[in-house]
Amino acid sequence: MRRSDRVVIFPVYIDSSKTRGEGRKVSKTKGIQSPRLSELAGACSALGYDFLVEESASHPREPTESTGVVRVLKKGRKAEMLERIAAQIKRSRSEKTEKVKDK
Repeated sequence: MRRSDRVVIFPVYIDSSKTRGEGRKVSKTKGIQSPRLSELAGACSALGYDFLVEESASHPREPTESTGVVRVLKKGRKAEMLERIAAQIKRSRSEKTEKVKDK
């Protein structure tokens, strides 16, 4: 049974290296390169979203590749949520890069 109160987010939805036909849902400029499931979960946590992680799930277009999925309690439009999550991952990646440069 579908749950309309949760948004399903696969990593491919914000992957800038994928095409729209492969499942990307945000623009390439707003997407990020090869997002990991752990980064999606970290971004959802940082944004204060209520979420569940399913590590064994696979995207319907790639049923043999288990990329995982994050199910997030819906807060606004899905496209806006995807953009916020991608932006948060970009911020966290740049913070990690700055920490490495400082050492």
